Amino acid sequence: MQQPLTLSVQLLHSAIDLRRGVARVHPTVLAQWGLPAYAALAVTGTRITAVLAALSPPRSRQDVIYLDSLTCLNAGVSEGSWVECRPISAPTADRIVLTFPPEVTNPEPRALATVLSGKVLTEGDRVSLLPQDYVRPPRAGPGPDPMSVTEAIRTLLGALGEKWKQMDVVVAGVHPGPTAVATDQTTVVVARQSLNDATAMPVVPRLEDLGGIGPQARLLEEWLSVSFAGGPLLARMGFRPPDGVLVSGPAGCGKSSLVAAMAAHLGAGLTVMYGTHLASWNPADAARYLQTVLGRVYAPPPQIVLFEDIDKVLPHPSGEACPSALGPVLLDQLRAVNARPQVALVATTRDRSNIDPSVIGPGLFENELEIPVPRKEERFEILAVHTRSMPLAEDVSLSDIAERTAGFVGADLRLLCQKAAARSLWNGPDRTREAGRIFHRDFLAALAEVRPSAVTDRQVELGGVRFEDVGDLDDVKAVLEEIVLWPLRFPETMRRYGLKAPKGILLYGPPGCGKTFIMKALANEASASFFVVRGPELLSKWVGESERAIRDLFRKAEAAAPSILLLDEIDSLAPMRGRGVETSTDRVVGQLLSLLDGLVETEEVWVVGATNRPDMVDPALLRPGRLERLVYVGPPGKEARLAILSVLTRHLPLGDDVDLHSLAERTQGYSSADLEALVRNAMVASVKQTPEEPVLSSAHLRQALAATPPSLRPELLAQYAAFGAP
Repeated sequence: MQQPLTLSVQLLHSAIDLRRGVARVHPTVLAQWGLPAYAALAVTGTRITAVLAALSPPRSRQDVIYLDSLTCLNAGVSEGSWVECRPISAPTADRIVLTFPPEVTNPEPRALATVLSGKVLTEGDRVSLLPQDYVRPPRAGPGPDPMSVTEAIRTLLGALGEKWKQMDVVVAGVHPGPTAVATDQTTVVVARQSLNDATAMPVVPRLEDLGGIGPQARLLEEWLSVSFAGGPLLARMGFRPPDGVLVSGPAGCGKSSLVAAMAAHLGAGLTVMYGTHLASWNPADAARYLQTVLGRVYAPPPQIVLFEDIDKVLPHPSGEACPSALGPVLLDQLRAVNARPQVALVATTRDRSNIDPSVIGPGLFENELEIPVPRKEERFEILAVHTRSMPLAEDVSLSDIAERTAGFVGADLRLLCQKAAARSLWNGPDRTREAGRIFHRDFLAALAEVRPSAVTDRQVELGGVRFEDVGDLDDVKAVLEEIVLWPLRFPETMRRYGLKAPKGILLYGPPGCGKTFIMKALANEASASFFVVRGPELLSKWVGESERAIRDLFRKAEAAAPSILLLDEIDSLAPMRGRGVETSTDRVVGQLLSLLDGLVETEEVWVVGATNRPDMVDPALLRPGRLERLVYVGPPGKEARLAILSVLTRHLPLGDDVDLHSLAERTQGYSSADLEALVRNAMVASVKQTPEEPVLSSAHLRQALAATPPSLRPELLAQYAAFGAP
């Protein structure tokens, strides 16, 4: 009998091995045991699991075993742990029992046997459905023809959607056990996962585990309960049960999880179909699949039919997606399902405006449920749910994390917690006193890796700019602090006295004076999302496209609240109307006015227009309730120029002969951008002179002054003064 070896665990990063039941060890180790590649190996940490032992590169360490995260979970270890490894002779499995999440209905056992073939399965392990391509056990005797791997993958894709790649199932039983090798002749039994089984770690949480969507859960429960139990009573009153429910919301907000958890809560069966995949199929094949799957929904009641991403098959006629030939067939099938007693139809979409409007309303989807991007309080609830079983250190502040995660949906927050936990585990061996605990710094480090999925485009990185980095504009800072920061810092005071801060601001002034820069600093001070769009970027030659782009921009800003939306060069986006024939910009102005009026009821969203030509902006934008606060961002005076120069040079090697006070006096008419260019040109001259150890001297500054003239002319400043005059 081969002697066991103690090896150190390192994480396996090879894409061809990840989550496929494969570990890698040094060739010398396998030779010591006299084993061929892909022999079965038992790995003992806090529990015992088994893997296929493949060869690691010869240059790797001999005392290391490379395991993926799923195998580490099964062995109860983390990177840096030590495990005992020994060869085993695993029998062929006659029968295995797999436990699936509640929303999975009747996966094909032959497909499961094919994708699991060759894997070494241990009772209690979690196993992925990704096939391993190294070992195909020989057939033990006559039997039905096995399903090919390609056919098995297509079958799983149709039944489970893309989730099959990420789905882990629990090995509830192995015969003969507790460890055996699966083959394509192994009988696979599918069991329904119990929500009370703590070892199963269900993919779909319990209803009480869905943080931040309590109102939506209560409303959905009411509709489905009436649909299941209220049919006879409604019939006596001359009505029929409510029609289907359309659930909308951004990706990762919990639409499918809510429906699956509600099905388990109400004791209803759940059938799931995926519009993304059906839309890519041949219409005839997709129609046959629909008839087969929906034909099973009759019994036993009650039943819920969930159709994910229904807009992929029933798109809006005026949208970018082409109508699918499957659409009419699907409508007939869904109406037939909707007419069955104790059967509820639920569909999901990211944006209801992408769906054919004919299906929304009585007859198909009578009820609509929106799950928006969670606000701060809801993010706190979600974080509390995800961190319940995490060993948090005393310095972890979920409130602070919730404040920093504007625009994050439930899936983003779950990923954030996962990465924080992983970072803590990976760093554990290097800080033994703190191993096994998750600190606030782990969450902050994870924040640098996770981006909010609800808002991706047009959101600008702030780069840590704060008010102290703005070496000027004290009056402007005070006004912006009053408008934006006071409602965030003192909301109770504002509500108690009925104070409402303006929602719109117009920053005007000469170019290069820091309008965009100070807004970045404001967004950082407010811990808000910051969106910047230049006016011409939204304009399109296609009728209606500019208005749609503006609506989408405002919707994303509202979803990421608290947020600041900066419309730079707003004079090109919303110029003065009434110049003759209606143009496309006139329609854009009308859309912009409508959206600004809607901001009155929207909390924690501010719209800021910035322009060098305030006289060109349509006057209707500047009335109270819209961009009502006019803030002049003027050229810096002497003291302001000194402050700007101090900020620009604070990290530069200044010579002893540099006098910033004198330089501030000599830069009359320079904007903030001019001063930045001046310092940059002077530093370039210094580097050219002494590349190894440059020193910025007064001679370099005089040289840069001669090459960098001021951009602000007196007649230009007079125009701004005239616009702001009462």
